[in-house]
Amino acid sequence: APSLLRTPHACLCRRAVQRHAPRAVVRDGGAFPLPPARGAPTVADGGYDELSRRFERSLQAECSVGHGATVLALVSGGRDSVALLHLLARAQPALGFALHVLHFNHQTRAECDSEEAFVRDLAERHNAAFHVRRLERVPESGLQAHTRAWRRTESTALLARLAGETASDAVIALGHHADDDVETILLKWLRGCHVTRLAGMRARDGPFVRPLLGVGKEALTRWLEAGGLEWREDSSNATPKYKRNRIRLELVP
Repeated sequence: APSLLRTPHACLCRRAVQRHAPRAVVRDGGAFPLPPARGAPTVADGGYDELSRRFERSLQAECSVGHGATVLALVSGGRDSVALLHLLARAQPALGFALHVLHFNHQTRAECDSEEAFVRDLAERHNAAFHVRRLERVPESGLQAHTRAWRRTESTALLARLAGETASDAVIALGHHADDDVETILLKWLRGCHVTRLAGMRARDGPFVRPLLGVGKEALTRWLEAGGLEWREDSSNATPKYKRNRIRLELVP
């Protein structure tokens, strides 16, 4: 596939991101422009506990998660979802929600089973119910689209079963952060999306919530390191085979 850097849209995107990157570095320690209203706390800016407090406020104000809710966290074992789980566990006593963990084992890489065991251990440490779904058949083509639809179907079905009659107070928590939001906007731009539809992710979108949208990747990394918390690296994230990876590896500084 041709490099994303050679397309006209990509050149405009890269110049726009690079022009605003210095302000993003000052604000959140990362390299991406973030929505000013949300902020992006780092350990240095407010400390380990400050990020946790901002996360709690995001859960309540932006994601509408309150007392008695059911929260199903999708945890792959990577940095973002591991930070999500630890932050949810810290917020649980104050907000009083039921915490469940769902892991998807795609069975496409040698490390998939060890990642499942890692996430299971994390869930047990936080006294969260652990659920796993394994992909039984790997399609010959269209893997990303197939697995995306599979994850959505399985997660919403499990949430409905867990929540029962209280479905309105049940959410699926995702680990998308501010850098993912920027990548999403760039991806839409490269696809020729009209400017009126050029928007990022929502903190709450139906049953799905993204309480980390106001936090940058670098801030999450520092938070985990400050707490001595481990995560697993997905080797497939380093390959330019997928378009989002190419944006992350080639376009965004």
